[in-house]
Parts: sequence; C-alpha cells; structure tokens
Amino acid sequence: MLICDYAFDQAGAFDGLPLIECIKRSHTELRILMLTMHDDPALVRKLFGIGVRGFLCKANATFSRLAAAVRTVAADQLYIDPEVALALSGAQLGFLSRQGEGRRATLTKREYEVVRLFARGMRVSEIARQVCRSVKTVSTQKASAMKKMAVRNDIELVVQFRGLEPGNQA
Repeated sequence: MLICDYAFDQAGAFDGLPLIECIKRSHTELRILMLTMHDDPALVRKLFGIGVRGFLCKANATFSRLAAAVRTVAADQLYIDPEVALALSGAQLGFLSRQGEGRRATLTKREYEVVRLFARGMRVSEIARQVCRSVKTVSTQKASAMKKMAVRNDIELVVQFRGLEPGNQA
C-alpha cells in the first residue's frame, strides 16, 4: 500500500497525477490511498479513474478516519472521505433525489442501522460485534439495503445514505 499526497511542493503546484499514473502502470497491484489537502471533485474522479483505491482530505483526517481508510484500502475496497463524498453527490454522482425519503422508508430497521454505522466508517465485522449479529447477517443486510437503494458499490451507498439523513449527519 502507498499513502501518497497529490502535491509535492510547498505551493501545491506540482501535479501528482502523472506520478500516480506511472506508479500504477509499473505496479498494477499496488493499492494507493491519497492523503491530500485537495478536495476538488474533478480531481477525485480522475484519481479513482486511474486506479487510486482511497481518498482522504487532510483537513478531515482524524486518526480513526485514517485508520478506517487504511483498513478499507488494504482490503482492496474503495474509501472516500465522507465530506468529499457529499460534495461529489451533488456535483458529480447525482444520486440524491426526491425519491430519497421513499428509499429510506423501504429499509428495514436493521438494514438502516447497518448502513448508518457503515456510513460512519465502521467495517462490517465491527458493526456485527456492536449489534451482536454475525458478520454474514450484517453483510446480507448491507447487500439488501444496497439493492433497495439501487447502488452498486460502497461509495455510492455512503453518498446516497448521507444525502438521506436529516442534516446530512450519518
């Protein structure tokens, strides 16, 4: 795993995109987590497009978020800073709509609880321990919620869920 910044000079002018592209060409299996001060949605899309597996903005990088990001990327899953995901939801992803309230209502109480905890950065195994259910049960509830919410991956799930929460607080 490589934890890498996007800018490599004090002015932040050096574009790290060519470096990341070069690294991914030579080491296709390498999992990259970007830890940077930049939070531009277009940049985030580009980075995920070239194979970056995680993105965390330094301004939001608490120890627990950094640890969650590292665990997620190490497990070969995608991680995106929750605040950046919110920015992407409106600007690029377009998942949020008036249908949101209806989608929330279709989730069972347990599915809603699993997704809420997942959106807070907890892993499925951590959720299972907290709610006293098996990992398989929690995984099934998460998958069921994803199907009901018509999302294809964890990032879409978190983005859409955060858009459904009152005050965008998951």
